[in-house]
Amino acid sequence: MTIGEIVSGALKDQHRALIVGQRTYGKGSVQMLIPLDTRKAFLKLTTSHYYLPSGRLVHHKKGATTWGVEPQISVPMDEASERKVADERLSLEKFKRSSTKPTTKATNPATQPADIQLQRAVDTLILMTVLQTSPGSPPPATGPTTRPATATEK
Repeated sequence: MTIGEIVSGALKDQHRALIVGQRTYGKGSVQMLIPLDTRKAFLKLTTSHYYLPSGRLVHHKKGATTWGVEPQISVPMDEASERKVADERLSLEKFKRSSTKPTTKATNPATQPADIQLQRAVDTLILMTVLQTSPGSPPPATGPTTRPATATEK
């Protein structure tokens, strides 16, 4: 389970965000390690599960048809693409820590987007901005519906 999975699910359930990408992994359980007498072995015990505000379980249980968080805009990536994006992010992290040049060759994101999910999210934001600023245009139907928080929600 990642915090991002819980946060994105909560934002989606509350109609506060538009989720772009692919379904999350569905690791919504909390486990404890209990040392056995010899301390050479541990018992892993599931003690609780995460639920979204809608009441739906995040965890992927065996035989389940729904789990994790399903995006409103699906942008699937194959394993090779996911690995490439992860490697590029790792390279950038190494660059930030060491203050040296990244080991991978920089590419022009306008011509070769490495992270197609990020690119789709940026394209969606641009489209939503254009639609919302065009005179007489209704907001996009696929966008999130937001409202100001009431006094009891603050």
